[in-house]
Amino acid sequence: MSVAGVGLVDNVFGDCLAVETDGRAFHSGSAQLEEDYRRTLALQARGFVVVRLSSRQVLHQWTETETALALLVGRRQHVWTPSQRARLQREGWPTDYE
Repeated sequence: MSVAGVGLVDNVFGDCLAVETDGRAFHSGSAQLEEDYRRTLALQARGFVVVRLSSRQVLHQWTETETALALLVGRRQHVWTPSQRARLQREGWPTDYE
């Protein structure tokens, strides 16, 4: 999914749970690391909960990773409350990413 001011996000669950996967092949230099920090901050400013996963967590530790993500969803951290949605809209942020 593309988010204005951020670009493509690896995965978004619900309204606002952004999950980015950082593998060494694409995230080894300081410039890329700085870009990741910028993207994380931009997503958070737009009301997203950001989770950054290593490729190891996805490929070799999936059971633990899936459990942690399921807990976030179970706590409804993937959806905006009506008041959060209204505040974001007042601030001019889109809330209908698809």
